[in-house]
Amino acid sequence: MAQFILPNIHSEQNPLRILGPAGEIFEFIRTGHSTGGKFIMSKTIVPPGVGPTPHLHHSTDEWFYTPNGGIVLFMGQNEYSDICNEPGNNTKKEKLYATNMGINELIYVPRNHVHAFINNTDKEQLLYMIWTPDTEDVSILNYFKSVGQEVTDINNIPTIEPLAKLRFVSEAPKFGINQSHDFWQYVEKVDYSSTPMDSNSDTLSRLLKDSESFLIADILV
Repeated sequence: MAQFILPNIHSEQNPLRILGPAGEIFEFIRTGHSTGGKFIMSKTIVPPGVGPTPHLHHSTDEWFYTPNGGIVLFMGQNEYSDICNEPGNNTKKEKLYATNMGINELIYVPRNHVHAFINNTDKEQLLYMIWTPDTEDVSILNYFKSVGQEVTDINNIPTIEPLAKLRFVSEAPKFGINQSHDFWQYVEKVDYSSTPMDSNSDTLSRLLKDSESFLIADILV
């Protein structure tokens, strides 16, 4: 896959940091407030061995960008448009394809597709995550606020609360998400043959370019 160079993204002032129940530390450097509702972006620290179990977003599309590689992304090819009909529940479980993301690699995951990721290295990895849209009615941030824990000191990360791990699954449908409680709940098997995945880089580039004016105007005010 061709490399994608993420442009320099200006962060909002005092971005919110949240410890997710799966162990990632999300720093929401851009939100719908500064992108005209077009997208929300997280500069995410992923500790070794950490990543969410397979899940689906029914209201947002998502990009993953690895400046240094180190992340294995899993994604299925089938669409599940009904939040009440998750894989394995009256349907076949999903076959996921695994891709070892390299340096400056971008992968696009459209809504209604099962996906997951994991840091498959022995050190922290940086992962940029972009969801679109980000509006009052549809925002992944509301989900993470509900199930995660705010990080006020990056050098003093709290311990993940057991209830946070339970809320991670139980609260998901309220935000248009199906979140599995273990890796194999939705998954029949994994194909490690590194099937190429789409980057949809043109769409992301337009989103990033169009949003800069919103942030600059906000700063000037």
